[in-house]
Amino acid sequence: MNRTGGTVSKQRKAAERDLLALSDETKQAAMFIAMTVRNALEDFHVQHLSDAHMRELNPLIRDAIATALHASLHAHDSPAAKAFVEFNARLIPAYGEDPQLLQDFIEVVGLFKAGADDAHDPLPTD
Repeated sequence: MNRTGGTVSKQRKAAERDLLALSDETKQAAMFIAMTVRNALEDFHVQHLSDAHMRELNPLIRDAIATALHASLHAHDSPAAKAFVEFNARLIPAYGEDPQLLQDFIEVVGLFKAGADDAHDPLPTD
């Protein structure tokens, strides 16, 4: 490090770039979680939301999930990420309901427990 802080400044800029870039693993996890959320919303979508609303809502959900995952992963080494996580954690209401497993997952587990022949490949093939 020099007296002007050049090395520290370069390290800080590199850390900020890393903080502002999603890893491939975070992207994949966000896509998976967003798809699970989207599937869970399907009945609500059919009853209350147009396809145009869903096209607008899907990227908001996906990006919020990616941001939450990314910030959580970086909270230990980034004051900004830590502040983001702590702020959003404080917004969780005390009366908030505990998360529960989706019925779709419970049914898949049941299929595997029952030893269903096609449980290993739940997607239909042509």
